[in-house]
Amino acid sequence: PLVWRMVMEVSVLAYVLVFAFFAAMEVTGMVPQEVRRAGLTFTALFSPYYGDEGIDFVRYHMRRTALVTVLHTSLPLFFCLGLHLVSPELKFPPWHYSNPSFLPFAWGLSGLVLACGVSVYCYWSRDGFKRHPLSLLLSRYGRLWSSVATSVNLEFRDMEKFLSNLGGNCLIVTDSWIIYCQTHSVHLIHQRDAVLHVMEADEHHLTEEGHSSQYLRIRVNSINRRIKSFSKRSANHFTIYSCFLPSFLPSFPLCTH
Repeated sequence: PLVWRMVMEVSVLAYVLVFAFFAAMEVTGMVPQEVRRAGLTFTALFSPYYGDEGIDFVRYHMRRTALVTVLHTSLPLFFCLGLHLVSPELKFPPWHYSNPSFLPFAWGLSGLVLACGVSVYCYWSRDGFKRHPLSLLLSRYGRLWSSVATSVNLEFRDMEKFLSNLGGNCLIVTDSWIIYCQTHSVHLIHQRDAVLHVMEADEHHLTEEGHSSQYLRIRVNSINRRIKSFSKRSANHFTIYSCFLPSFLPSFPLCTH
């Protein structure tokens, strides 16, 4: 019947929109802090596998980024499965009417994407994660990446470190290291090689009383050309200037643009 078909099409559209919304939050890391603390994210379900960040910071993020790659490449397959469960009889998308091989192609492509993610995980995790991008990055600071990792782990355990979280990404500053943890990668620069650039600052008025918050986009470059630079957008002008920069200034130059 026409009414039933319209209901099913609305159900499929709602499913597509909801899945796209939550998948975008998961992949970009833009998950509300309340949801993140409650452990209601896709990747948080596997957090016991990551280990203890406070004890072994480096391996924690190696496992996390490797597994997140698999989880996120599985999203297309989960989408196809969910779409089939929502409406197993609906021919979707519309061009499926003229091309009945589309859905098998979509299933096959989703499986191929997941296979690529699993292959990346297997490659990174072989021989104790020594092929992981983070271990390759650490090896540029010493002959044995594991020795450098031990140094990073020890400094991360120190209570006197700077942390800034915004949008699911975390900036960590220890006595010797500047670490930027993103959803799929970890950037790490030694302070002796770092140059800090304040790229821009924008102010947002939050209340009618004139209270405002300032956001700074900070870029950290390395004088070592083999080390990739990164940028971080941070909130709270006073936190940045009273806590962040004074600890940086003795270590490396500050530039503004």
